[in-house]
Amino acid sequence: MNAQQAKAKKSETIARNSLAAQTDRMLVDTWMNTNGLPATSEVTIVRGWLMDELERRMNERDKADQKSALFGWSASRFDRWLHAECSASAGEVISPAAYLI
Repeated sequence: MNAQQAKAKKSETIARNSLAAQTDRMLVDTWMNTNGLPATSEVTIVRGWLMDELERRMNERDKADQKSALFGWSASRFDRWLHAECSASAGEVISPAAYLI
C-alpha cells in the first residue's frame, strides 16, 4: 500500500468512526441533507458510508426486535427501506428514520 492509499484508508476510518458516533437522528439528518446534492465522487462515497452505518444499525434493531418475528416480516428493516426508496415516485425521498428510530 502506497502513502496515498494509506492516507485514504485512514481518512475512511476516521469518517466511518465519526458516523458511528452520531445519534440515530443525526445520522438520518445527515442522510437527508445529502439528498439532491450533485452526484460527485465525494458525495457518492459519503452516501455509501452513510448507507453502511444505517444498514448496521437497522440490522442491530432487527436482532433486538422480537416483533419482527412475531409479525412474520422476512425482509430486514434496511431491505424494506431500500424497497420503499426504489418504489417512491420521482423526486420523493423516503427517510430512513421510520425504519431506524
